[in-house]
Order: sequence, then C-alpha cells, then structure tokens
Amino acid sequence: MSILIRLLLSAGGLLLSGSAAQAAGMVPETSVVIVNEADGEATITVRNEDPTPALLLVTLQNLPEDLEPLLFLSQPAWRVEAGEEQRVRFMLRATAPLQVQRLKRVIFEGIQQQKLTGERIAKVGVSVRQNLPVIIHPK
Repeated sequence: MSILIRLLLSAGGLLLSGSAAQAAGMVPETSVVIVNEADGEATITVRNEDPTPALLLVTLQNLPEDLEPLLFLSQPAWRVEAGEEQRVRFMLRATAPLQVQRLKRVIFEGIQQQKLTGERIAKVGVSVRQNLPVIIHPK
C-alpha cells in the first residue's frame, strides 16, 4: 500500500473518530437571513445553547458602501432561558422599490448572567457573536 493511501486512510479515520462540534451561546437556525421585498419582513429563530439564561442582543449593521437604513428590528434585546428559542423579526422600511439586491449584516450576541458571590474573585467571561449576512431581495 502506498504512503499516500495510508496517509489518506489514517486522516479519514481521525475525522470519523472525532467528536461532533458543539455550539455555544446564541445559535441562529440558518447562516443567512433573506428578506423578500414582496413580504416586507423576515424572521429567524435563535437558540440559547448555554446552560444558563442569557441576554440576546441583536444589532443591525450597514455596509460602508450602503448606508441606507432599510431594516429595523421588532425588538433589539430579549432574555432567553437555557435551551429555549427566540424568534427575531426584521421589517423592511424602503421608501422606494428596490432595483437590486442589498446586503446588510446582523450580529447576534449572548450576554451571560453575572453571578454575584460574597467572594472577591476576578473572573473573565467570553461571549460569542454570530455575524450573519442579511440579503434584501427585490420584487
């Protein structure tokens, strides 16, 4: 058996024996948000995969090439219990019909609850952000 075949077989075995990746924090159901102009709105579900409740913060970002604020959120912050889901609603506010697709960004961030203890111990927490594209599709 050639060295290349043995190398490929061993690499394949390592890939198959590895454990599945686990997501942490706020995990959106898809990797892109598509808003159809004909519908005027879109929704996405975000799940809290952490073992504790967290605050879900949602931020819309315009690209430097396209600063027109075409979208707004129904609400920018929610408390999401551990293992629960929250539906986030995007609404289109275009003043004129769109001629081309437009691109924006949305950031989902989960902020963990701070535990208050009588001890004076410094702890560092890490929050994970999900930065997804938002495609606004014309009629």
